Amino acid sequence: MTKPQYGDLVDTAEAWLGKIPVTWKSFYAKRIFQQMRIPSKSGDIQLTASQKYGVIPQTLFMKLEDQKVALAIKGTEGFKRVQKNDFIISLRSFQGGIEVCHYDGCVSPAYVAFRMGMRGTVSYFAYLFKSQPFIARLQSLTDGMRDGKMVSFEEFGGILLPFPDYLEQRQVVAYLNRETSKIDRLIAKQERLIELLQEKRQAVISRAVTKGIDPNVKMKDSGVEWLGEVPEHWVVTKLKRVVADKLAYGANESPQDFTADSFRYIRITDISADGQLNDDDKKFLPRNIGIEYQLSVNDVLLARSGGTVGKSFIFSGAEEHCCYAGYLIKCTLDEAKCLPPFFKLFTETSNYWEYISGSQIKSTIENVSAEKYGNMWLPLPPIEEQKKIQHSVDKKISRIRNLIITSEKALMLLKEHRQALISAAVTGKIDVRELVTDEEVAALDAEPEELPSEVETATYMTEEEQG
Repeated sequence: MTKPQYGDLVDTAEAWLGKIPVTWKSFYAKRIFQQMRIPSKSGDIQLTASQKYGVIPQTLFMKLEDQKVALAIKGTEGFKRVQKNDFIISLRSFQGGIEVCHYDGCVSPAYVAFRMGMRGTVSYFAYLFKSQPFIARLQSLTDGMRDGKMVSFEEFGGILLPFPDYLEQRQVVAYLNRETSKIDRLIAKQERLIELLQEKRQAVISRAVTKGIDPNVKMKDSGVEWLGEVPEHWVVTKLKRVVADKLAYGANESPQDFTADSFRYIRITDISADGQLNDDDKKFLPRNIGIEYQLSVNDVLLARSGGTVGKSFIFSGAEEHCCYAGYLIKCTLDEAKCLPPFFKLFTETSNYWEYISGSQIKSTIENVSAEKYGNMWLPLPPIEEQKKIQHSVDKKISRIRNLIITSEKALMLLKEHRQALISAAVTGKIDVRELVTDEEVAALDAEPEELPSEVETATYMTEEEQG
């Protein structure tokens, strides 16, 4: 359905903002907001800025993401005190926008903190600062700079922002709260469908790769707790016994741009969640370095560190000269014992991931060493049976794969629609005044601002953890 639009518009002369309703004002951000430099106090909770949850306590973030975050070992002296509804510019703001603070506490001195200095609606600007046109404007401030460029308050202050009157800001918020909640429910359902499909895919792979495809085969105890029973005629052996060369770490070199004689430099970030190679941001190494870490067809790369530890990729040889980075481990298999595609399937089983989870060193960052990979047990059928299992699995998961692809496209469209709706509403491209009721606007006062659903359902830290 076509959304109503404003009749009279005025050009702001700002490319990211374009024309806004003639009844709206526009101010530079430095007039609407004031930078906050209040020193932290003893007992202030340490907060962290995240694109997913906004600004929340670090302990809560660790629980939600099941990962460790570096806490301030020497205390929070020198940190900045902030309060709920302040805004934070972080090192990642140029990628995902500016975050709103959901708690009172303190933040790293590296962050830029600011709050409303004019009468306005925090939620309106929370939507605006996460809209795609605004994010693109932030990115223009960091053009030509590498990751890690912090947007200063002075740079932010020079951005022209739309400023509808107070009532209209609230009308925009009421409209977006209602409409995005509808889209969010559809997104949640689509994400759950994808999750179920992925679980089904993994179950099919796990069953075939660890139990075989003959339902009548005799089984035996593998002697490995996380592996369970395997077919009686299979061999259970360690990975290091079926490799052609020792498991090898990649190059610890800084990526470079392309030159005529360079090698494609494959990093963890180049490998997608489904084990495919992304080509969006190719990097390279000089030939004299890259050749020491050159990949051959059917080499398997295993991620050893970080949040993607355990992720795997099989090199097809589509690009002739490729090498790999230090956070990856190269596994060259003896194909008379273990076929690379069969091993790649094994790395997608629930059994494999149980081993990875139990093998990680989590004192600082998740890590599975080459030694731990080498000592991993493998259930190995004869070579011909490995081929049959691979063929059977490919056939069974083909339909599941297609359903996942279709669902992911639908999910992407929902997210794009959500972003487009927000961008249109906060910049005056649609007129929402007749699309909301007075009761919906009044309800903004009756109900306090809620945190994202992931935060609402999380178990917050105990008093002991706070201490």
